[in-house]
Amino acid sequence: MLLWFTFVLVLSKSLALMEHEEGCGIYPSCKQYGQGQWEILEDCTKYIRCTYNANGDLVQENLKCPGDLVYAEEYGECVEYDRATQCKVFQETPCFLQCPRVYLHSQGTAIQYQEKAIGCFRLRGQYFGGNAFYQNMNGLYLSPDAYSTPVITHWLVSELYGAQNGRIKNKKYEWARCPFDRWNNGWEVLKEAGIWVEDNTMTTTCLRGDEDIITTTAGPTTTQGLTTQRPTTQAPTTQTTTARPTTQAPTTTTPQTTTTTSGGVTCVREGPVMIDRCMSDFKCCRWSGKWDVVNCHCNNDFVYSEDVEYCTWADVEGCYKGFSSANMTVPRSLDHTCDDAKDCY
Repeated sequence: MLLWFTFVLVLSKSLALMEHEEGCGIYPSCKQYGQGQWEILEDCTKYIRCTYNANGDLVQENLKCPGDLVYAEEYGECVEYDRATQCKVFQETPCFLQCPRVYLHSQGTAIQYQEKAIGCFRLRGQYFGGNAFYQNMNGLYLSPDAYSTPVITHWLVSELYGAQNGRIKNKKYEWARCPFDRWNNGWEVLKEAGIWVEDNTMTTTCLRGDEDIITTTAGPTTTQGLTTQRPTTQAPTTQTTTARPTTQAPTTTTPQTTTTTSGGVTCVREGPVMIDRCMSDFKCCRWSGKWDVVNCHCNNDFVYSEDVEYCTWADVEGCYKGFSSANMTVPRSLDHTCDDAKDCY
């Protein structure tokens, strides 16, 4: 028999004092959505149910559809994948493959003056110009600002996506079409009206699938699991918590020690590794009990950039190859091909 599995969390009224989400798992907080039943478009097999109990506390149930079914808000139930139009369309959203969730962490100015504008931001959709926008539990948006163009992109945390002004901004990486790991420079925070100050403690971490994050005084730590792109069957489990949600997560199985591979690069984590500047070729580290290295190649005459961890225009990297970014299409994700026909993220 195929059954739903449920995680039940009782969110106390005291959660109103929490200024940002400390974790960044695939299940969002009911604080962001309020009462109702809500789909999770990153993995449509999952959804949440938010209700108030007799004490006025918001109760969150983290649910999963049985078998190969996916949850569709338009029907209010689990349905066949082909019927879930919004789920299928969302997978074409810019940044969906590269960074469906991004965690903004600060130990400095941002947490002091704009704590509601950091934490976990989840991909919510796209707007004019094909720009992606994210939203955190406080309803604030992370998106390219109103002045961004297909060539120059500046990111902003604000009350609206695509806004002119906001609370936190980054203008350093003008070619960043999507958030990326270690996007740690160039962050500025609105301290008071008209006064922006730099926060050099800001760090960013992209998460996918079953990955979550635990925040510490030293910074965020990522725990990894299987990234689910399509429905899977999972055995039912139940967990009940009557206290405020914690940020605990399973211990990572990804090795933390540095291992030199036979592929000519040093792997310290799974994902892409640059061979040299201005090269279309790069390596991909994969862990399967040992480090495996696969050759990958950027498409469309892009070169691999270690700074932003994706393929980008050659002239942006200072590697002019006869093509100008002004005349090229915008990279929506890490546009590449690997020898094993798998994506490298």
